[in-house]
Amino acid sequence: MAKGESLTEKQRRWVEAYMGEAKGNGTEAARLAGYKGNRNTLSEVGHKMLKLDTVRAAIDERIAEDPLVSKRHDLLRFWSEAMRGEHRGLDRLKASEYLAKAYGMFTQKIDIKAEAKARVVFYVPDNGRGVKK
Repeated sequence: MAKGESLTEKQRRWVEAYMGEAKGNGTEAARLAGYKGNRNTLSEVGHKMLKLDTVRAAIDERIAEDPLVSKRHDLLRFWSEAMRGEHRGLDRLKASEYLAKAYGMFTQKIDIKAEAKARVVFYVPDNGRGVKK
């Protein structure tokens, strides 16, 4: 967290809940931290919290300090070993898929269809052959 920046008490409680009892669920963390509202409102709170630099920094700091949290290189090493058949319990093909996803080797095609109502006007200069504006 940047020097001089700190969390409000509710934000601190949200981070504690998010990292603990809510198990990474921002909506549940908002409820546990004392935010009020329906599920949609609490969901918005959770979403906004994850966008705040101070909250992200607090989460990252907690993760870095927790010896039980696997780091990225730990996962990559495990998947690599599993892909080579050095670990039982994880299919080699599944391990290779996880590795490929981690390295961004898969792309996802997203087909977006949209309708737009707009008036488009073209002004074509009169070339002397009867083309109208």
